[in-house]
Amino acid sequence: MTRLFLLIALALVVTLSASGCLSDESGTPTTEVPDSTSTVGTTAGDEPTASGTVPTTAFGSDEGGKLSTYLVQNPPDDATVVDSADSRIGDATYVQELLQRTVENGPITTNINGSQLDRLDRELEDVPYTSGGKSGYYIRYDGTVVRIMIARYQ
Repeated sequence: MTRLFLLIALALVVTLSASGCLSDESGTPTTEVPDSTSTVGTTAGDEPTASGTVPTTAFGSDEGGKLSTYLVQNPPDDATVVDSADSRIGDATYVQELLQRTVENGPITTNINGSQLDRLDRELEDVPYTSGGKSGYYIRYDGTVVRIMIARYQ
């Protein structure tokens, strides 16, 4: 019985030690995101996502984050909803593509790399951000309101 207990304990220690090899130094699971396009799919623990691609760029920082878009029927009263044709984002091709994919295929939840995050920051810098329980950027695309949320990895 003692041998069985020791074997189980040893197996547990080895398993826990080996599992540390699956993440980077920050403890965040590592994810490779290609520089040319990122396939939008379902990630374990995420909400269902649309199939399709999200454009990316090959410049920026090494940090990334999680991007989520949602279809919104009733934006919060304090949200400023910007039209996708607004001059602040009319030429924002990355944001326009996200809006189109969300309206056509449904919500998107995906990991993004630092280049994608930098590009989103630039394209959304003049768009009002809504804080609070339903925080994010609210943008109307083809008559439908889409909420864009970005969570940065530290």
